[in-house]
Amino acid sequence: MKRKLFAVAAMTLAFLVAGTSAATADTGPGASSGAGEAAVAATGCGGFHSETRPPTTIHVLLRSQRKVVAVPFQTYVDNVLPNEWIASWKAQSLYAGAVAVKTFAWYWANHSSGHSYGGKCYDVDDTTSYQVYKAGSANANTTAAVKATWKVLAREGGVVFASQYRAGTRGQACTTGQGTNIMHQWASQTCALQGHNYSYMLGIYYPHITLGTTT
Repeated sequence: MKRKLFAVAAMTLAFLVAGTSAATADTGPGASSGAGEAAVAATGCGGFHSETRPPTTIHVLLRSQRKVVAVPFQTYVDNVLPNEWIASWKAQSLYAGAVAVKTFAWYWANHSSGHSYGGKCYDVDDTTSYQVYKAGSANANTTAAVKATWKVLAREGGVVFASQYRAGTRGQACTTGQGTNIMHQWASQTCALQGHNYSYMLGIYYPHITLGTTT
């Protein structure tokens, strides 16, 4: 499904897997009812699970290449944020996006052991079923936002949560009530233009979270 760059974060409810041979069979939440919809296992690939320490790597299924690769976790976030937020936006909007992207990926690194492609475990894929990852797409502005917020720990009820977000509309108001636990990218830019910081944005779009520091 083709979408504009700033809209690629909308979660899909179904993903049809290319190829059905035993060598490329895809099983797990993302293969049927969508990444955010199905029950998932309690640990990620290799048994990883932490509510305070981010993973060192994340296993990414590259759909077009039909293979799973291990990517350093911060490198992954660096190469997702410019494909989900607009890199020229205000810094505080990018900061909010960096936390959302990291937290969403971290959640799946904690809960992905039911995902399998060609017999290999993966945490996320590189499409809008999760987040758009493009190796080599890191941008100076978005990378700076990732670095500035890397130690921020966002949790809901004491656990890392699936911090969903979607595009919204250009000029969307910086207000609550735009979706349950869903950040709107355009609204984050409006918030930033009005002088609000990223923690304010996280608080209004994910109202039940607490912010701390990673270990």
